[in-house]
Amino acid sequence: MTGRTTREPDSYAFTGEIAQFETSAPVDTLIDGERTDFDS
Repeated sequence: MTGRTTREPDSYAFTGEIAQFETSAPVDTLIDGERTDFDS
């Protein structure tokens, strides 16, 4: 999925494997309701 969001809250739900994740600003990322840190 590629796209651009506005200043409004956005969320995406999907089933599958995350092959790559990139953001240009800090974001809270949750998988199955659990906070996930992609930097570790």
